[in-house]
Amino acid sequence: MALLAGVATVATAGHGDLGYYINPNIGYMFTDGERGSDDSVVYGVGVGMPWTDTRNVEVDLKYTDLDSGGSVYGLTLGLLSYLGESADRFYSIVRAGVTTSDATVLDDYTALNLAGGLGYRMPLLGFGDLRIEGTLNADIHANEASSADGNKQFFLDPVITFGYQIPLFEKKAAAAPASPVAVVAADGDSDNDGVADDADLCPGTPIGSAVDSTGCAPAIAPAIDTQCAEPKADEAI
Repeated sequence: MALLAGVATVATAGHGDLGYYINPNIGYMFTDGERGSDDSVVYGVGVGMPWTDTRNVEVDLKYTDLDSGGSVYGLTLGLLSYLGESADRFYSIVRAGVTTSDATVLDDYTALNLAGGLGYRMPLLGFGDLRIEGTLNADIHANEASSADGNKQFFLDPVITFGYQIPLFEKKAAAAPASPVAVVAADGDSDNDGVADDADLCPGTPIGSAVDSTGCAPAIAPAIDTQCAEPKADEAI
């Protein structure tokens, strides 16, 4: 049921991670009675990175010190999917990998490990995040001699884990967009003569008319006849 919940849950928020991170953790395993061991402590470390805006991928290495004196080692690939509206809170977990046991009471085994569950994450100490997870882990193997009753080929172990996620190599955040530059509208030129209205002393000139810098027709100098007749006596010139 935990596996199905982890797969089916739809992620609707963002995780907020920008790059790789490491997640050292410690947990408590409620050991399957068929292991021939009491409840045990689990030590682990994970390395993860963002995959999409709502999901992270992780590689986890686990070591369980069985109360019976044996050990269980595991390596899994996990998918974290963030839920709800909060970017750094609840997430579902699905993991798959391989485990091996060198149990001292029962026979050794190598198994397919599947796990699923839920986690809660929150910022702590201003750097990194505290993670609390509850998962159901299944070791599916083919060695019946590894179980206490001699015929069970899988173990189911609920686990509670406490981890601390520490960012490693963060990607640079996207640069903030440049502030828009205010565009100041140029003064209007209602008669399209190339002179702004506030400097146009002759508004309304016909289109195509030649104008000077004031928007008016340039002054035309009077024509001068350079072939002047000789003036007569007492003639005004």
